[in-house]
Amino acid sequence: MSLWSNTLGQSYGISCKKCGASTEVSEGHGRRYSQNFENLFFNFMDESERISFSRKVPDGSSNRIDRCKFSMEPLRCSKCLLISSMLVWSIAFKNGWTYSPPLRCESCRGDLKSFSFPEGEFKSQCWKCENDTLSAELSAMWD
Repeated sequence: MSLWSNTLGQSYGISCKKCGASTEVSEGHGRRYSQNFENLFFNFMDESERISFSRKVPDGSSNRIDRCKFSMEPLRCSKCLLISSMLVWSIAFKNGWTYSPPLRCESCRGDLKSFSFPEGEFKSQCWKCENDTLSAELSAMWD
């Protein structure tokens, strides 16, 4: 599995072999999504994210963006172990200021960390039971 894919987006079903808990995660962004600030700001951020980001930009930084990247990424909560995915993004300005929003679990507000997994069975604790065998299967790909 390659995070931050430049050509495809993928969705995976992850499930527990013991209790049947399951979730879907996505990664990538597909070729049709250019990695520029305008696309991120107008097509991916919701209104509250746009307002929050705009308030954090230092004076004199507007319209001077050097790099912008974003992609769906599989994440795991460090507190409740829930596996999910969300849009992970970062912006670098020409003056050196960079910003990436904090990644928080929607369930418990714990910190989210990148989560890599192979297709098929793998060893990792289930978020609902104490089983340590999960399974991941590719469920969709998009361009």
